[in-house]
Amino acid sequence: MNFKTTIALIVILAGLGGYLFYTRSTTPSATPSPTEAHKLIDIKSEQVTKLSIAPANGNPTTFEKHGSDWQITSPIQAAADDSKVDELLTTILGLESHGQLDASQKSANGLDHPDYTIAITTADKTAKLLVGDKPPIGDTLAVLLDGADKPDVVNDSLFASLDKKPSEYRKTHLITATSDQIQQIQITRGKETLRLEKDGTDWSLIAPRTMPADSTAVENILSAITNLNAAGFDDIDTPAEVGLAKPRATIWFSTSAPSTQPTTSPTSEPAGTTLKLGGFEDVSQKNIFASVDDGPIVTVPASTLDSFKKTPIDLRDKNVVNIDPDRVESLTLEVSHAASIKPPILPEHHAFHIERRKVTAAPLGPSLTATAPTTATAPPSVWTLKGAGDANDSAVSALLNALHPLHADSFTESSPSATQPTGTVYSLTIQTGPSAGSPPAQYFLRLTDPGIDQKLIGSYEDLTFELDHAVITSFQADFKAGK
Repeated sequence: MNFKTTIALIVILAGLGGYLFYTRSTTPSATPSPTEAHKLIDIKSEQVTKLSIAPANGNPTTFEKHGSDWQITSPIQAAADDSKVDELLTTILGLESHGQLDASQKSANGLDHPDYTIAITTADKTAKLLVGDKPPIGDTLAVLLDGADKPDVVNDSLFASLDKKPSEYRKTHLITATSDQIQQIQITRGKETLRLEKDGTDWSLIAPRTMPADSTAVENILSAITNLNAAGFDDIDTPAEVGLAKPRATIWFSTSAPSTQPTTSPTSEPAGTTLKLGGFEDVSQKNIFASVDDGPIVTVPASTLDSFKKTPIDLRDKNVVNIDPDRVESLTLEVSHAASIKPPILPEHHAFHIERRKVTAAPLGPSLTATAPTTATAPPSVWTLKGAGDANDSAVSALLNALHPLHADSFTESSPSATQPTGTVYSLTIQTGPSAGSPPAQYFLRLTDPGIDQKLIGSYEDLTFELDHAVITSFQADFKAGK
């Protein structure tokens, strides 16, 4: 063996010796356990009221249980994700000792200056667990339970659970109320305010004007509120910096029933929750800043704002009118054709005046006049054409059923008095009689048919709307009997 070979072997042996020394001094050297693996901490998760994870360098992360919910109380104040805290607690309380080290091994395994100190508090005691250094190799680490003399050896998967930021345990779901619990909503954008209130199962728009609200449109708003999740969390504590001092939208809602005297100001209502939506997080405009009840500032998807960009017309119930056919006493339908499109067999303007037939009560007692047997005749029609005999009952019923209710596809902001599109115009006036709790009423409705491939344009009171072209079929019938 030459000199160079000898030197090489010495270097290799020195390296191997150093490696063995390092691994032996940094890897827990467990003595054989006299029993099988056993649970290290004798506490049940439902007993825990407080949990603290203190790293060697940095502020502790503290969780406290309020009722059935976990809260982060340090280093931030925020609601915690219950499932994530429960998972962390299960990991800690489920630790099993796979053996013990000699008391002299505390320092060698970092327990004189532990990487983490865990404190678990119940109603009557606090248990502390020191977590030593994570070894570079192997799958175990040393821990020391408060009051114990010898370190225990546990699986090193504990490290992954402890090495997390407080924000990773925050509750991303921002609203605790459910859709069925919310009774009032107010949406403010700039100088515009919309207010909705629930009565039983029905919603109404209260401000800026009173009208029935569309259940689907309101449900979309409720879903946007109750399903709101944080996309991220920020340490920013100055609302003005992120547009929350003057938010793009402020949404106030309450689970309390509205007062019997509606008001457009939530200050006189029971306590509620206020959601503010501010400026964009960055130039990508993917997220916007938000806060709930002026709490910690978070980011939410920018699309959230679109859910609250509503006008009164967007929220109005799509049922334009709902006329009970049994209450109708008379109706007049006027049809005006544009000269360029009128059918050749019809005049440019024609009208039907239809009345419910007056039923004459049968005389009381037997008839004193003998009558000869007669052949059976068809019963008289329910409806008559003024001055023209019987009306086509089926056609009249089809027309009235189309108004029970008349459902619009959408509303427009244009005024009914604005110029109507060219086409055939159907003007309908209906008179209803009184019923229990309802006085007589008159309705005037106008539909314009621009053509077969276009939506019908309707107007009723101050509303202008579009509806499906198929509705016009019931307006085009010949209402004369026998036709």
